[in-house]
Amino acid sequence: MSPRWVRPTRVALLGVGGVALVVGGWQLVAAQHVVDVGRWLVGALVLHDGVFAMFVVGLLLGGSAAAGALATRGVRAPRGAGVLLAAGLMVGGALTLVAWPEIHKKSLGTANPTVLPGDYATRLLGVWVAIVAVVAIGTLVLSVRARVRRTTARRGATPARDGAPPRTPDDRSS
Repeated sequence: MSPRWVRPTRVALLGVGGVALVVGGWQLVAAQHVVDVGRWLVGALVLHDGVFAMFVVGLLLGGSAAAGALATRGVRAPRGAGVLLAAGLMVGGALTLVAWPEIHKKSLGTANPTVLPGDYATRLLGVWVAIVAVVAIGTLVLSVRARVRRTTARRGATPARDGAPPRTPDDRSS
């Protein structure tokens, strides 16, 4: 059961979102940019569903196939590592799609050097390094947790919760 404040908060946020949608639609029609925005929305739909969604499906299928190939060779990836890898690749891919126009335009040069002041390629590389680090650390954590579960299951103990020591079968009777 959710707390009392959840329902009124949802209703308030829905109301604010509805008002923002009406105001935005009104300004769009008033500025007469409906055709341009329609073109942009169709392009975004094609890019998302035709390119990005297929990339995600390919990642998930490729990750499943790679996990299966590794499992036949005796290498066990922890449960959830494939999802973690796919999520990291999706986030990195989306950020690369966002940063690519700036990187490309900066390489061509601009008449005004203050238009693109950042070093976008270096920053994107830093983001990719951070994504790889998060995926690696997450996979390591999943692997350690799986190893602890296997070890405690072999001993017949129940995994510890909230910092309590593991319970053995002898402790359960008391």
